[in-house]
Amino acid sequence: MKKKAITLFLAVVQLFLLSGCWNYMEIDDQLHVAGMALDIGRQGCRCHLSVEVVTVSNSESSNFESQIIESDGNTVFEAIRNLMTLTSKKLYFGHCRIVVIGEPLAKYGIRELLDLPIRNHEMRANMDVLIAKGTTGERILKTKAIATNIVSYKISDVLETSAKAVGRAAASKDYQVYDGVHSQGLSITIPSLELYRVGKEDIVKLCGAGVFRSDRLIGYLNEEQLKDLSLMKGKLKTGLVTSKASSCPYYTTSFEIYKTKTKMKITCSPDSVTAAYDVKLWVNVGEAQMQENFLDKSELEATRRTLEASLSKDMTALVKAAQQTYRCDFFGIGDQIQQQDPDCWKRLQKNWETEFPKVQFKIACEVSIIGSGVSNISPA
Repeated sequence: MKKKAITLFLAVVQLFLLSGCWNYMEIDDQLHVAGMALDIGRQGCRCHLSVEVVTVSNSESSNFESQIIESDGNTVFEAIRNLMTLTSKKLYFGHCRIVVIGEPLAKYGIRELLDLPIRNHEMRANMDVLIAKGTTGERILKTKAIATNIVSYKISDVLETSAKAVGRAAASKDYQVYDGVHSQGLSITIPSLELYRVGKEDIVKLCGAGVFRSDRLIGYLNEEQLKDLSLMKGKLKTGLVTSKASSCPYYTTSFEIYKTKTKMKITCSPDSVTAAYDVKLWVNVGEAQMQENFLDKSELEATRRTLEASLSKDMTALVKAAQQTYRCDFFGIGDQIQQQDPDCWKRLQKNWETEFPKVQFKIACEVSIIGSGVSNISPA
């Protein structure tokens, strides 16, 4: 009898474990948030919160629409609670994908803005954080999305596609940004959005990444610089790279990335720090504006060397921008020193902002062209 009771108890427990996640509130008693934006507060408050909530229209469960609701508060949590006085419903953040921070607020500082998602169990710790370049987060959420009624989900999908297919954006999750702004050996970069006019409407597009010193926005990397940074950090797995044609600088050749591999080695001495990068790419020729004979080994080798030189030049320029223009370690050199040589880091960490520009970078780039997209058979 006792054995049967135990078996029955375990069976009931398993039913709860296999039932999936659920919410105790009825769906009509809550509003589902697709995305949120944070800007400088109004009427003396610290922050202005805009959220995009999803609703069902025309009594059809497959026809979704969204609307923007806004409030102010001295904290993000307070602003969320203030929204309930407008809606009389609880906001559910379990499906919230993005957090857009307006440029003016990002220049002021973002450290405390990301505290709530990390602490609150109802909010996702893997929301994509983005910067509204030259505008506010509120304006980004109020634009029109292409092929969908939900702007936040469209932005999230574009970010994912750009990272995987194009290689021009590297998503920054809120937990990654939170860790980054609390790190002494790493300056964060966050993907940025901007508005551009199409006819009479504003459309949102990705435009590189914002550069942060500590938790304050100080500038931007363009899309190509962001791609070079992803390559040096070993995060670029696909996408396109281009270079001038080896036989004529007026024409461009595009290469599709098949695979990349990056090794980075830090060497610390009492007088200097050296960061050596060994970057390898395997590519296919995707498009050649100049009709070069890629079946000729010498021409293919010239094309390969031209691409290597172009990539090395671009990565060297990015290092110069980091050390001289921004004076920010968005490569994470300090973070690597901290892991590999703690004694060296203890000596450098207090003055890392002045020590980072002295780091000696050595970049070696090797390209293998594994396909030219042509054959020696003429079309019929």
